Amino acid sequence: MSAYRHASRRRSPRLDPMGLVTAEFISGRPKVTLLDLSSDGFAVESAEPLTVGTRHRFCFKAGTGKDFVTSAQVVACLLIDGTTRFKTHFKFSGGDHSTKKTIDQLLDAVTSPLTFY
Repeated sequence: MSAYRHASRRRSPRLDPMGLVTAEFISGRPKVTLLDLSSDGFAVESAEPLTVGTRHRFCFKAGTGKDFVTSAQVVACLLIDGTTRFKTHFKFSGGDHSTKKTIDQLLDAVTSPLTFY
């Protein structure tokens, strides 16, 4: 008997930034590690929990030396099993042209070094 596998609720796939893009709060605290990135949002790991619903400004740094600043809202914050660290999911804030352009540039920074066959 096979188990049912649910379809992902995500509208767009999450990409592993592979170190090509990093993220940090504009305020500098807490320190975070970017885990994944999509056109809708991203996830980070940190030592401190973040409150669901709060908005934060981030600076994303691409390996190309270009920085991208945008804001995002916390949609979930979960304790990572067996650790004292937290995985926080963010949704990009704002649907204006400037935000969409920034997100496209971020995704391009992750995917441009890849070769597809």
